[in-house]
Amino acid sequence: DMPVLISYEAVGHDPAVLGTGAHMAWSQGPHACPAIGMAETIASIAISQLIHRIPDLQLGVPAAEIRNRPGPYHHALAAMPARFTPVRARTRSEKPWPSNPYTSTTADDRDAEPPPLPQNWQTWLPAECPVGHSRRPPV
Repeated sequence: DMPVLISYEAVGHDPAVLGTGAHMAWSQGPHACPAIGMAETIASIAISQLIHRIPDLQLGVPAAEIRNRPGPYHHALAAMPARFTPVRARTRSEKPWPSNPYTSTTADDRDAEPPPLPQNWQTWLPAECPVGHSRRPPV
């Protein structure tokens, strides 16, 4: 007798259908996450704000060095080192705190030029980075 380890990550991973980078983080069918759209929107806004507020954000290592965590049960990065110029956050007592400095009504905030942003945050990642794979099969 030989024990067999079944990888639950492999379930639903037919490379001929989904490609080699697909995964089912949100599940499918009647067990699918009911808040997929909300979760994706929250993550997309968070990443967009991060890129807005840290415009010189860059990968800290060559993209080819980024690896997924080892193991049969998950699809996640082991680490994603980043480089950026740190800035001290203003406190509410120092100055009015707009939710978005580029739509603020204070003169010095209105004069700030927003950094150029990609239309989609995933375009910020290098093509060879092992994240951002489609979670849904093509229709």
